Amino acid sequence: MLLLDQKKVDLVALNPNEIFIGGRYHSLVPLMKESMLIHTGTMKVLDCNNHIKSTSEFFSGGCAVNILTNKYNPLGM
Repeated sequence: MLLLDQKKVDLVALNPNEIFIGGRYHSLVPLMKESMLIHTGTMKVLDCNNHIKSTSEFFSGGCAVNILTNKYNPLGM
C-alpha cells in the first residue's frame, strides 16, 4: 500500500483484511473483482480452474505487485 501511496504501482491484489486496512488508512477503494469481470464477459477465461491465470493475463499491461506470490497464487501458475 505504501507503493500505491508513492505512485510506484497502479494496482495491487489484496486479501479481505488488507482491503479494510487500505480503505481505513490509505483511502483506497476496490475497483473490481475478477469474478465480476468474468461474469460480465469482460475478462476471457483461460483456465476454468485457475482464475489467477485469467486475471494475470487480463491485467498483464499494468503493474500488480506480488500477484504471483504464493499468497495470491497458491497453484503456482
